[in-house]
Amino acid sequence: MYYKYEMFMKKLILFLCFMFLPFAANADEITENIDGIWYRIDIESLEAEVYHNLDGEPYKGEIVIPETIEYKGATFRVTKIGEQAFSQCVKLTAVTIPNNVTTIEESAFNYCLKLASINLGEGLTSIGRWAFRYCKGLVSISLPASVTTIGDEAFYRSGLESLTIPDGVTVIGNHVFHDCTSLKSVTIGDGLTEIGNWAFQGCTSLNSLTFGTGLKVIGESAFQNCSSLTTLSIPSNVSTIGPAAFSGCESLTSVNIGDGVTEIGGSAFANCNTLQSIVLGSKLTNIETLAFYHCTKLTDVYCYAETVPSTMSDTFLSAWIIYATLHVQASMIELYMATDTWNLFKEIVPLTESDPTPTAINAVKNEPADNNTTYDLTGRRHAQPGKGIIIRNGKKVVVK
Repeated sequence: MYYKYEMFMKKLILFLCFMFLPFAANADEITENIDGIWYRIDIESLEAEVYHNLDGEPYKGEIVIPETIEYKGATFRVTKIGEQAFSQCVKLTAVTIPNNVTTIEESAFNYCLKLASINLGEGLTSIGRWAFRYCKGLVSISLPASVTTIGDEAFYRSGLESLTIPDGVTVIGNHVFHDCTSLKSVTIGDGLTEIGNWAFQGCTSLNSLTFGTGLKVIGESAFQNCSSLTTLSIPSNVSTIGPAAFSGCESLTSVNIGDGVTEIGGSAFANCNTLQSIVLGSKLTNIETLAFYHCTKLTDVYCYAETVPSTMSDTFLSAWIIYATLHVQASMIELYMATDTWNLFKEIVPLTESDPTPTAINAVKNEPADNNTTYDLTGRRHAQPGKGIIIRNGKKVVVK
C-alpha cells in the first residue's frame, strides 16, 4: 500500500509542477533536453520518447540512448524513437538503442547519410515507414528477433549489403528495400507470409535470395530489375506470384516454381532475356498475360501441372517458343497439342525421371499414352466420358 501511495504522490507532484509549463504539448507531456538528447516525457505513464532537437542543431557523431532518464526526482523509461527524431542529421554516425525501446517511428533516421552503425535493442517490435530511408552509409543492420513489423520504404535507397529478416516478421511493406543497389544477400525468415509490392525492386546487386517456409504471396514488382539474380527457386508454400514480380531480371537463367503456386501474374518474368529453363509446379492453373514476354533464350519448360494451365495468347509473346521444348506428363501430351499457346512449342515430349522437378515433387511417374484416353476441356482425364465436347487424340470430339 505504501508503495502505491508513494507512486501516486510522485505522479501528482510531477503533474502539478509541469501542467503550467509554456512548452508542454498538454498537461501530461513535456519536452526536455537531458544530457544532450531531447525527450518528450509522459508523466502519466512514466515513459519517454526521443524527440527531435529543439535547439536547431542536428544531432551528430555517436549517440547512446539510455534505458531510463531522471527528471524532477522521477525515473522515466525510454520506449520510443519519435517521428523524425534524427531525420536529416547528416553528421550522425552511430546510434545505440536500448532494450526498452519498442518502436522506431516514421522518418526517425530519414536521410542520415553518414549513419554507419545502428545497434537495435532486443525489445524492438516495430520499424515505421521511411525510418532509415536514404541512410547511404548504413551497410549492415541486425534486426532483433522481437521485430514483427517493417513499414513502407523503411530502408528505401539505404546502403545495406546483406539482410536477414527474423522469423517474427509476418509482412514486409511496399518499397521497403527499393533501390538498395548494394544489397547482395537476403534471407527471409519463416514467419513472413507476404512480400509487399516493389519491396526489393531495383536491388541490382542482389545475387543470393532465400525464401522462408511461411511465405504465401510475392507482391507486384517485388523483385523487378534485380539484374544480378541468376537462379531462382520459389518454395512450395508460395501460392501467388504477383504481376511483374521478377520482370527485368536480366541475368536469370533458370526458374523453379514450387508445387504450391496456383497463379503467375502478368509480366511476372517479362524481359528476363537470358532465361533458359522454367519448371512449373503441379498446382498451377493460370498464367497471366505477358508472363514470359521477351524471354528470348528460352529452351525448355517442364510443366507438372495436374491440368493444362490456362494462358493468354501473349503469355509467351516474343519468347520464341517455336524453338523451345515443352516437357509434360506423357498421358497429357495430346491435350497440350490441342490447347492454344501450348501447341506453339517446337515439340512436346514426356517428362522423365532425370528432368528437374518443382519443390515437393521427388519423382515423376509417367503414364503411357493411350489412344482411347479422353479428357474434358479443363484437362481432367476420363475413362468413360459423358455427353459433350471431349478431347481424344489431340482433337476435340462431340459425344452425343
